[in-house]
Amino acid sequence: MGTNLSHNAKSHWTAALLATSAMLFSLGHAQTTWAQAAPKTKAPAASSTAPAKPAPKPAALSAADIAAKNDILKSSAWQETSHNFDQWLSAQTIYEPSQVKQIKRRMSLGVERMTPAQLLRFQSDIQEKLEVLNSSEAKQAGAYLAETFSVASPAYARKIRAKLPDVLTMTAAQINQQLDVFASKHAATLAAQKTFESDRQQSIAYNEAQITAMREESDRALARASAGSAGSGKSGGYSSARDYFPNVGNDGPFGPGTSYGGGFGGFGFF
Repeated sequence: MGTNLSHNAKSHWTAALLATSAMLFSLGHAQTTWAQAAPKTKAPAASSTAPAKPAPKPAALSAADIAAKNDILKSSAWQETSHNFDQWLSAQTIYEPSQVKQIKRRMSLGVERMTPAQLLRFQSDIQEKLEVLNSSEAKQAGAYLAETFSVASPAYARKIRAKLPDVLTMTAAQINQQLDVFASKHAATLAAQKTFESDRQQSIAYNEAQITAMREESDRALARASAGSAGSGKSGGYSSARDYFPNVGNDGPFGPGTSYGGGFGGFGFF
């Protein structure tokens, strides 16, 4: 009998264990189904307006690099290049004084940070840029911009100056391309002015020719009239007023008993 009780207890324990396992399985399955059905939320995207990292500072130059830079800055080639660039800045009419000061300040800071190799390259670049900036196309562009600035409003002038080439960072080819735009506008303006002046001169010449022809025709008409008067024996081409009226004999012009005596009160009844 003890054996039967033990066997029955084991059977009940086994059944309870299976029931518990089934319940746990059902609960796990339900949680999985709920997780799959629940809406998924995306992690917030990284902000695209994150502050830009400051530009890294140039590495400190070694004593050898500093000595090499000083040799370049003291050389006649650099002194000539720097002098020519300053001369151009003083003579040009494209950039206003505040822009010139900014260009000089930026150039000074840039040269201070350059390595000897960069300084030599910058020196070569400036020489190439000066050839472009002193060309005839650049002068045409300067003339166009000077004329435009003289009549432009302050707001429009600032808009144009914002499009001027950056002589420090742009290459010589890029500066030339940008100045060509202004030079082309200057050439188009000159062509339009030339066409207008040509048309005006033609109009003046035509009007003068018309006036001359009218004067000549008037002179010929007067000559013909004078010739006709000389042929009829009457001076000046005019006839006396009495020639236009019939001869009334002894009677006056207003009937019998009147006479023409001439002058004021020249009519009488005698």
